[in-house]
Amino acid sequence: MLDPLPDLALLGAAFAIKPDLGGGGWGVTLGARSWARVEQTRRDMPDDGLLLKELVEPELVDGRRAWFRVFYACGTAVSGLWDGRTRLFGDWIGEEPRRWWDLDRLWEVGAGIARLQAFSTEVARLADGRWIVVDYVNDPTDLRLLSHAREGMPIETAQRIAEAIAGFVARQA
Repeated sequence: MLDPLPDLALLGAAFAIKPDLGGGGWGVTLGARSWARVEQTRRDMPDDGLLLKELVEPELVDGRRAWFRVFYACGTAVSGLWDGRTRLFGDWIGEEPRRWWDLDRLWEVGAGIARLQAFSTEVARLADGRWIVVDYVNDPTDLRLLSHAREGMPIETAQRIAEAIAGFVARQA
């Protein structure tokens, strides 16, 4: 007797299929709607584990998607707007947007996800005010700079990460 097909209803009408390793959107299928699509992806990537994920549509505030990339480095969380569709960063999150979106929750999420010294995660805020961790641990973390890659991080973000790592090293010495 064949095993029954998994119930994909919890993922919604359309969902994402992601390889468990890799990054930068490589191998990701957005808008999958059937188990047949999962099987096709399995044939296309037979050596990869696959993650099936709900498609998340974040809240829009003044035309900006409430989707964030949070970098956690040696006890410090640094976040910026990030668009998971284009893989492009928005602005580094300073004091004003932190109050606007009540972003203290992002710092808690970043600190609580993993016991790694450096990683990034993606977090979205939904229209009902809930926070959803979209991509829980990106390790290794993409640390390219915007000046070197279209998808790179703003220099302010890189500076804060570097300061956190330098402070950690100084405390350890």
